[in-house]
Amino acid sequence: GRLEEVNARFAALLGYDEAELRGISIERIHPAEELPRIREHFGLILSAGTVGPLETQVLRKDGRRVDVEIRPTLVQLGDREVAQGVFIDLTERRHQEQQRIEQERQQRNALVREVHHRIKNKLQSVSGLLQRELGKFKELNPRLQTAISQVNAIAVVHGLQCDHPSETVHLCDSVRNICRSVAELSLRPVNFTIENEQTTFRPSQIASDEAVSVALVLNELILNAVKHSPEDSSAPTVSLSADGSSAQIVIRNAL
Repeated sequence: GRLEEVNARFAALLGYDEAELRGISIERIHPAEELPRIREHFGLILSAGTVGPLETQVLRKDGRRVDVEIRPTLVQLGDREVAQGVFIDLTERRHQEQQRIEQERQQRNALVREVHHRIKNKLQSVSGLLQRELGKFKELNPRLQTAISQVNAIAVVHGLQCDHPSETVHLCDSVRNICRSVAELSLRPVNFTIENEQTTFRPSQIASDEAVSVALVLNELILNAVKHSPEDSSAPTVSLSADGSSAQIVIRNAL
């Protein structure tokens, strides 16, 4: 469990002089949680004669940890058989791996944003085509408006997802955009407010796989509030309160 010989490169890796490392216990150069693995690994090389490389960490003199790969072999030192470890600094390899992961993440995010953007544009095109049919058969107008509103709600979600690399959709953004979409379609105002926005309000995030379903439910409720408000009444109101752990939406319209 002690170092008998080291070379200059190993000493430089740990920030010591060569003389300082001779005779030092491995407990001084490895994190405590790694010691059982290291002892077991070197125990295998001494008992079995061969063992594969081990990725672990070493402690520099200044306390900084360095990722290394140890390749142990058996060597003859005088009349004794001892374990020799070749330490390979993994810092650059780790850095390159992180760069590769980051590049892949950026490429994925760009692709995801592009997909959401294209879906949003296609849905807006479908909505536009449906709106052209409004008024041609007045008895179909309510159904067409409902369909258009639902398409717009789904487009809202994809629009929000293409704006965020992580496809994050905040409830406040979804409600705000749906209120705007319903108002534009119905040609009637919908007032949206966030309660205590400057004090206790904390945005709530919608799970990405539930964002469309939540948007459709909200769209249905807000659209119904508009439909069932008398023409000369005050505008429906939608208020949102959230504290980061829960959220409440209240929709009111004049009866």
